[in-house]
Amino acid sequence: MLKDQKGFHLVLILLFVLVLGVLGFVAFRAFTSSSDIQPNSDKRGVSYQSLPACGEQPLTRLPADLSKLEEIGPLGNVDPPDHTLPTDHMYMIYPYGDTEQKQLYAPADVVVTAVSYGREIFNGTDRGGDYRVDFYPCNKLKIIYGHVDVLNEKIKAAIGTPEAPGKGQCTTSTQSESKITNCMWDTDIKLSASELLGTANGWDLWATYEGSQGHVMSPDYYHNSDAVCPLDYWTAELRTQLYTKIRRTAEPRCGEAYQDKNGTLQGGWFAHKDPQQAKTDWSSHFSLTRHSVTGIGQLAVAGTIADQFMYNFTPRSSDTTNVDPLKTVAGTLYCYQHEGDQRFPNGRMAGSGKILLKLINDHTMQTEYKATGTCQPTEEFSNPTTYYR
Repeated sequence: MLKDQKGFHLVLILLFVLVLGVLGFVAFRAFTSSSDIQPNSDKRGVSYQSLPACGEQPLTRLPADLSKLEEIGPLGNVDPPDHTLPTDHMYMIYPYGDTEQKQLYAPADVVVTAVSYGREIFNGTDRGGDYRVDFYPCNKLKIIYGHVDVLNEKIKAAIGTPEAPGKGQCTTSTQSESKITNCMWDTDIKLSASELLGTANGWDLWATYEGSQGHVMSPDYYHNSDAVCPLDYWTAELRTQLYTKIRRTAEPRCGEAYQDKNGTLQGGWFAHKDPQQAKTDWSSHFSLTRHSVTGIGQLAVAGTIADQFMYNFTPRSSDTTNVDPLKTVAGTLYCYQHEGDQRFPNGRMAGSGKILLKLINDHTMQTEYKATGTCQPTEEFSNPTTYYR
């Protein structure tokens, strides 16, 4: 989905899910965007090298005017194929129909270490592009603003433009009917606290902390295995203001990226055993998790065993059908199927049939998709596919 689908209103949880589906999160794109490009961490300049060690709360300024922000989508959202794994970033969402560009600010004295850009032309129609900006307030905490529409003049002067990239590196590729342009610039730009970084109308917020493993079984399978909750690094007063915008009520309020849990089927899985292949081939991704807000069960398939699909279900504490992912154990054959309306609020149709899963060990499972039928007590594999993590 593209960036003209903004926001979702919450009065009751059911209404939240309805409008979430209709309007969608801001950054769900079917093509490789600026937010998917991974900077070269080895190319850090003099300004970065002079950054101080990180204290507990290094962020001292708000990133944007919170009075204009409707809500913050938590970590852990799922929407295949590009977000089959629970997301490692949050969504800064404005009221539906609000097209005004919002100013984004440096949340402390920071050093911008990388800028990337993604743009798509689909079947001759320019679907637009935007920027991702990576910066550090201290030596281990990286903050990322994604889907920035316009950069400040200082950054633009340093990198040029995608049309005339200067020292930047741009590549163009063709995927089906889409022509994709991706660019990345390594930078070493100082910004002062509250200095304008750029503008956006709906944007993403990441944080990674070097040395943190987060909720992943095998870090090599993930680009940002060290993802953390970005809101927790603002000072106490500002953190409280930011948390009031989150619609998730369960702990952790910030949500959970990835959601891998030892000894269970819960989390992300990959049809490729090689981590590098798994990172780059979205169609190999699979997840069994809980919804980031409502807590209902979710199963998402990006491809490989079937065309992309999702199931929603009410997690059960016993039996072998639609069992709570956290209550699954190795050696048992489980069956999952969609429950409820076949049409999701966003128009997506739920997957048909059923899917069988068996945890072999913490890093291996078997799965088989069956396009017809419902879960039965006597399910058996006939031709399972092995997934890894």
